[in-house]
Amino acid sequence: LPTVLLVMLPIGAMYPAVDLTAGERERGTLETLFVSAVRPLDVMVAKYLTVSAAALLSALANLAAMALTFRAGLTLGPAPVNFSLSGTQLLLMLSCMVPTALLMAGLALAVASIARTFKEGQSLMTPLMLAGMTPALLSQMPGVELTDVTALVPLLNVALLIKAAVLGNVTFTQVVLTAV
Repeated sequence: LPTVLLVMLPIGAMYPAVDLTAGERERGTLETLFVSAVRPLDVMVAKYLTVSAAALLSALANLAAMALTFRAGLTLGPAPVNFSLSGTQLLLMLSCMVPTALLMAGLALAVASIARTFKEGQSLMTPLMLAGMTPALLSQMPGVELTDVTALVPLLNVALLIKAAVLGNVTFTQVVLTAV
């Protein structure tokens, strides 16, 4: 669960960020925006909010799909496995996904703004994708659990918080440390 959610977040931010920067530069529409009566800062804030909304929608869609899948039940062998997420678990996951989506949107927009073409923007996103995937994969390693120390490691803390929320062994202190 944490792996899928944290991998889909950068993907949800990547394509809108590349299109709103390098794509517009390639089409010649970015210059038009910057010479219009709108301040360049306002243009970039609007682009950030758009990429953030796309990343948040991606996270919400994935979280909703997983909740529905778990509610319907999974078949992992001869007997179906019934597993559902409570409202508290979903709220906790959502509360840690929102700041993560905002972070990923900002990083994606910053990286994509360097690119001159859409294709170059996609290439520049590869390290960002790998950086987003690494903590998610680390959270799946045996023995890596959410502690007061791991709650301070960016992105890994979110993956471990999601894992701990699903397992039902998260403490209030760990939630606060992760949020900080």
